[in-house]
Amino acid sequence: MAEILDKKRNNTVDIIRGLAMLLVVLGHTITGSTKNGENSFVYNIIWTLQMPLFMLISGYVNKYSKPITDFKSLGSFFLKRLRAYILPFAVWTFIIRGIIFKQTGYLNIKNLIFNMDNGYWFLFSIFNIAIIIGIADFLSYGIFKKQNEYVKLTIKTFFYVLGMCSLAVVGYFMGLSFLCIKLTLYYMPFYYVGYLYSKFDTKFNEIKFFKISSDIVIALSFVLWIFLMKRYNFFEIGDSGFGIMLRALASMLGCISVCGLVCPLVVKTREKSNKSSKIFSLFEITGRYSLEIYLSHYLVLSMIKPENLPAFQTLSGVTLTVVNYVLTILVVTLIVLLINSNKILRGLCFGKK
Repeated sequence: MAEILDKKRNNTVDIIRGLAMLLVVLGHTITGSTKNGENSFVYNIIWTLQMPLFMLISGYVNKYSKPITDFKSLGSFFLKRLRAYILPFAVWTFIIRGIIFKQTGYLNIKNLIFNMDNGYWFLFSIFNIAIIIGIADFLSYGIFKKQNEYVKLTIKTFFYVLGMCSLAVVGYFMGLSFLCIKLTLYYMPFYYVGYLYSKFDTKFNEIKFFKISSDIVIALSFVLWIFLMKRYNFFEIGDSGFGIMLRALASMLGCISVCGLVCPLVVKTREKSNKSSKIFSLFEITGRYSLEIYLSHYLVLSMIKPENLPAFQTLSGVTLTVVNYVLTILVVTLIVLLINSNKILRGLCFGKK
């Protein structure tokens, strides 16, 4: 299995992305297969971690993109993001779920525009973030290309924040649920934190006491994160100023904990080349196909809902969750393999060549 992995990719990033994707599927399995699962400790961890971690990783991998230095590269960037995000969004929303499976709610365009969090909202949010980061990149590396890297980064940060403000203005007049603006604004800081860290991670490692300092930060983050998980129900905490800030803090602590604990473990496991490295290979493959899994797992879960939902924190609830989770992963794997075997289907459904 490890032979099919691309050696040019950052395997550790793929592993963390795979972990985040499996948490997404698990969270949706819990809410779709049981009742009151949102009030459990397990779901609290999933809720605060899954999408912030995804956004953080998405921002980090932006470091591998070429700088946008002219209008031609800016146009090419936009077209690629349209194909990668908006095309799959349209195909899975309108054609697959709306027309083929007759889930008529996915054909109600007005309802989707103002309630996008009920569908494939992540694709639209990440597209909006990509547009903003692309324009900011063009302005910093194209217009101000003669400036040094730190000045360029400052300019890029300024225009990124300006893009957030512009979205907030649109949300003020149209409502924050319009085109999923609320969720986009909430996750944009996580994306940019990941991007900023990618710019300085090499320099951080050169600092004399960085290793021990990072270990202290990770340990404190983990303890505080678990404390908050036990103290608050973040699914029901609400969108007050306090609720948003506390949820963002908990999510950031969770991201620091997971990245800080998983990355050294992956490195040590790779160095030893023991059998446990195969487990990470599974996560790595999941990370590589995270978009495909994200798109298809919704459909699978919507087709296997039980009539009478057991409480999650019961033996029957946990058993049903595990069974549905494994079944969903297996069916999704088959769907992804079949679609990826055909170039046209792969391009339409997953936006990939």
